[in-house]
Amino acid sequence: MPTDTFEVRPVAHVVGGHSKPADDFQGGVRSIIRLDEEYPLETLQGIEEFSHLVVTWHTEPSWPTEMLGDYWRDADAR
Repeated sequence: MPTDTFEVRPVAHVVGGHSKPADDFQGGVRSIIRLDEEYPLETLQGIEEFSHLVVTWHTEPSWPTEMLGDYWRDADAR
């Protein structure tokens, strides 16, 4: 098994969004991407000229497994 690692350091964090475990694609969920203070706002200068923004994200475990219920546990079976 490979032992290589790949580290990613976040440059921003998502604020807002879901407040409890729920299916994705709910619609109407709003959140913002807050750039870390280390990066000046000028980092995003000209971003409006692009048609798409690719956001790579990683989620932290937020809720104990027992709170997620069978729906989440059996997601791969659907």
